Amino acid sequence: MRAVIYARLSEDHERAESVPTQISNSTKHAKRMGWEVVHVFKDERRSGYSGEFRPGFEAMLKFLSKGDVQVLIARHHDRLTRNAEDFDRLMKICGKSKIKISTYTGGELDLSTASGGFYGFMETGRSWYESAIRSQRVKDAMERVAREGKRTGGGSRPFGYKIIRQDLGEGAPRRWHIVKEVLEPAEAEAIKEAAARVLRGESLRSIAMDWNERGVKTVGGGKWQGSMIRRVLMSPRIAKLREHRGEVVGKAKWPRIIDRATHDRLVGLLGRPERRPANYGRPRIYPLAGLLRCGSCGGKLVTYLQPRQTRGYGCRKDENFQCPARVRIAGEPLEEYVAGYVIEMWKSPRALNIAQSDDDRIGRIGKITSQMAQLQEQKNEALRMKLRGEVDLQTYRTVTRELDATRDQLAREHEHLTSEAAMPELPDPSLAWEDLSAVDRRTLTEMLIDKIVIAPHPHKIIDGRRHYTIRAIPYQDPQQEAERLKAVHEARVKIVPRV
Repeated sequence: MRAVIYARLSEDHERAESVPTQISNSTKHAKRMGWEVVHVFKDERRSGYSGEFRPGFEAMLKFLSKGDVQVLIARHHDRLTRNAEDFDRLMKICGKSKIKISTYTGGELDLSTASGGFYGFMETGRSWYESAIRSQRVKDAMERVAREGKRTGGGSRPFGYKIIRQDLGEGAPRRWHIVKEVLEPAEAEAIKEAAARVLRGESLRSIAMDWNERGVKTVGGGKWQGSMIRRVLMSPRIAKLREHRGEVVGKAKWPRIIDRATHDRLVGLLGRPERRPANYGRPRIYPLAGLLRCGSCGGKLVTYLQPRQTRGYGCRKDENFQCPARVRIAGEPLEEYVAGYVIEMWKSPRALNIAQSDDDRIGRIGKITSQMAQLQEQKNEALRMKLRGEVDLQTYRTVTRELDATRDQLAREHEHLTSEAAMPELPDPSLAWEDLSAVDRRTLTEMLIDKIVIAPHPHKIIDGRRHYTIRAIPYQDPQQEAERLKAVHEARVKIVPRV
């Protein structure tokens, strides 16, 4: 008789029979029975309970459906399947092709008969029940460990931390035990630096590029991307918070890198949808993109580049189709004019009124978080008093209603403070404009300028024809051209400061 062997192990556990051992014992069983083994199928680290895809099992079903074998050998019925869906498919194929199941730890099973099918379903149900109970015990244990603020032990090393392990030696159920987690000084400082830079308004992409240039590596030794830094900064663990199933369940046992208020601020700031632009990952080419407005229709001006024309900004017909003026202006002269304004504002004491520190905001966030925790404790105490019979139901409802209203008000203020746009720090005025990077120049411009309104080119309508009051065609003479550009910008450009 022709036979196939199937072996499976869901976990790499020393007390379980390994896949090679299962195959060896199955081969001995086939030889003892006088059967010819024509194929061996196996699945390692694949669960028969969860319903996940098992390549070996699926290949085996396809092979059995050909009807070329008569026996399926396994260690036990639970190696084949632990859920009803997989057993139903196995029973239909084995029943149709008259393939019997032989286990070297038990007996034989003929799924083509009613009694064989019934026993197979009973064995599958028993195996499913064992796995379900074990799964629930594991989930309960993981939740208990999480609420105690401990690490469960799985996964890779988190960035910013170093895991201290104890080797349990041979013969132990586990190879090692986590003693504690301590900070990795260089990585922890990098996280603090990135948090401060984000709160100053710097982009995640620029931080990632800077880290890569400085040789700061990920845990796996790779390069950083903005999305990876986002996950690190939004992780509750760097604020000494234990997260379980996407919910913070308490304080953690490991040391913090940033405080709770800063964490809340980062989560609110980095979770804003506008921080994920459509052109995410591409560097900014035009310094004033997003700041310019049309003086005719109020719409945004976009960049354009036409043949035989210089780079500029203009009001697009397809975006602002009702604009009658179609405002356009040359890019480089305008950028130089705005840069002069920014430099003048940057060097003046007035800029100090615009650049605000994030410390006051973070301090208020910390106070609100503490107040919300106190209100929750008061609500819990009111429930305990109600259960002890110290207050009646009406009093309990009145107290909890007041506590909930106060907490909701604080939660709204907390959300507003955490999600409010970051205010960058003012660069050192002693620096030269050329010493600032393109990112810093853009950040400084956004700090000092709310928007820039571009009016149509000054003109008069005479006899139905447009006559420009200021020359529109550039001069060849540099001095005349400088005077013309100054007149154009003074007439057309209105810079609206933030204060």
